[in-house]
Amino acid sequence: MILLEDTVEINGQDIRKERFGLAAHHDENKTFTGDVLFTSQVRSQFDKSIEQKFEDAVLVDGIVYWKSNGAIPFADMILDFVQIEAITLMEGELSIRTRQEDDSNFWKEYGLPVKGDESGTVTKNEAVRRAFERRDERKARIEEVA
Repeated sequence: MILLEDTVEINGQDIRKERFGLAAHHDENKTFTGDVLFTSQVRSQFDKSIEQKFEDAVLVDGIVYWKSNGAIPFADMILDFVQIEAITLMEGELSIRTRQEDDSNFWKEYGLPVKGDESGTVTKNEAVRRAFERRDERKARIEEVA
């Protein structure tokens, strides 16, 4: 297990460990999501550990994706994957940066301003088409690897 600092800064984003949640009772157990890291720590049949959640993810070309929809998990989940050593910190950083770029592209394509971007926008229909194409490409790649 790798115990990360309480706050991690990646690409201008500060990600903080939760003060609440199942894992917050002791400082050494704090996680970014608030969920416990390992299945042995689960106290209820309704809870899932980060270890169990990683079973629903896949690493493709150094980036973590959910198998179900091809989306990149949020930064807090990715950093908890790093803490259980399911992925490296470098893979976590790449995943978080890629998610940030995806989010920025999403907003640009829908015609909403993105700080630092002066490019033009596309129609909503074109944006939706591009989003579905990216999703389908990712899901096909995930199926190849998984």
